Amino acid sequence: MAIYLISYDLHGESAESEEYKKLIRTIEGLSKGAPACHLQYSAWLVSYPGELVDIYNKLIAPLPVKGELFICEVTKDHMHFILDKKVKKWAEAHLPPK
Repeated sequence: MAIYLISYDLHGESAESEEYKKLIRTIEGLSKGAPACHLQYSAWLVSYPGELVDIYNKLIAPLPVKGELFICEVTKDHMHFILDKKVKKWAEAHLPPK
């Protein structure tokens, strides 16, 4: 099981739009072993047992044509400064040790 960072930009789509909601539902449905963590406005952390390309293939379909997507595996070589207590607790429980 790996932790992946998913970041996106929907270029002007409202958080209330159906495209946005569909992408969020898909991201939340990816995470296994721990709920998806909404790290920042357009960034999520997910615990996923498959390959990065599997995540990409699941997210590219609901992504609007003008949207952008970035996915990477979070390794032990990472740094973070998190103020949100809920996100910090998730990070401490699931991210690889620094």
